Amino acid sequence: MRITKTFQGGLAGTSTVHMLSVADIEGSPTAYVAVERFTGELNGRKGSFVPQHSAPGSHGEQIAIRVVQGTGSGDLAGITGAFEITQSEDGSHSYVLEYTLG
Repeated sequence: MRITKTFQGGLAGTSTVHMLSVADIEGSPTAYVAVERFTGELNGRKGSFVPQHSAPGSHGEQIAIRVVQGTGSGDLAGITGAFEITQSEDGSHSYVLEYTLG
């Protein structure tokens, strides 16, 4: 699946996500992996980087999203970090990115 996302706030820009997901026998999503290319600004620094997603299941397991080392460009060269994700009841997502720039 291919998804386009728009970010607002301290992380502002767009990304294209390439995702592979698995459903259980009832058709409910159970696990997914994805990579995306974010392009925009992070707290005023312009560039891009690649987050990698991993969610082992839908039974309370933690979704892991980390910045792939070596993928930062522009002012974001050397970025490393991880995202914390929160999904609202309306389906929208909020992210907190803990990062360092090397």
